[in-house]
Amino acid sequence: MIDMRGLHKHPYYPYILSEFKESFSNDCTHNSWSKFKKLHLSITHNRCPICECKLDGSVTRETNNGLMEMNATIDHFRPKDITLYPLLKCDDKNYLVMCKDCNEAYKGNKFPLFGDQIRDITSNSTTNITTEQPLIINPIYDDLLELFILVFTSSLSGKKVLELKPKYEDGYLYEKAKETIKLFSLGNCEVDVHENDNIQNCRINLLHHHYSKFHECAKAFKLGQIKKALSIQKRYNLKNYGFYIFIQKKQFKL
Repeated sequence: MIDMRGLHKHPYYPYILSEFKESFSNDCTHNSWSKFKKLHLSITHNRCPICECKLDGSVTRETNNGLMEMNATIDHFRPKDITLYPLLKCDDKNYLVMCKDCNEAYKGNKFPLFGDQIRDITSNSTTNITTEQPLIINPIYDDLLELFILVFTSSLSGKKVLELKPKYEDGYLYEKAKETIKLFSLGNCEVDVHENDNIQNCRINLLHHHYSKFHECAKAFKLGQIKKALSIQKRYNLKNYGFYIFIQKKQFKL
């Protein structure tokens, strides 16, 4: 996952926010909030901040109608559905870029909360939602290193995959990490399967690709072979991935 916490302090953010506010009067549409997409993608190096899939048109997956490009979408973190957070439809702090599958196939309008919390659908700004404890991470606000570790493992079919596991064993952060992993199929990928085989196979192949990309570098770090690890990082340009930070911090298991 990719840390996006510097987004709102980016020097271009005020200019884009100004354009965004000028693009609508009483309501906003996708054409309005899509103005933030380019800036979000510049922070994530053209990758989905959740699954780290490339969003440059190079990744495709099977559908019933042929191949589909895994394009970038920008949408609402707290869903704008009338039964959820309709007043946050035009709140710029509520937008998040993701790949098409993470946004539409996995997350959709899901937004679970921790415990027995009552959802505050009356707030008209994310800054007012101070007591909610979402069970879905937002990389713009959350410290990802406080939630996850990387695990290099094998799926049930024997395919090598890079998965996420909760860092803690109980409490809110554990539940948040666990629910996020399950929702986006980033762990136990052949257990918590998506109902669409094409979507699930794409996710498993992506996790296998991540394993192949990072395993050698992680192994070098674990053995204390720092020069070798840095050489591998440069060879594959791994510093543009959020996963690389976990490896640098040795927050992984082989």
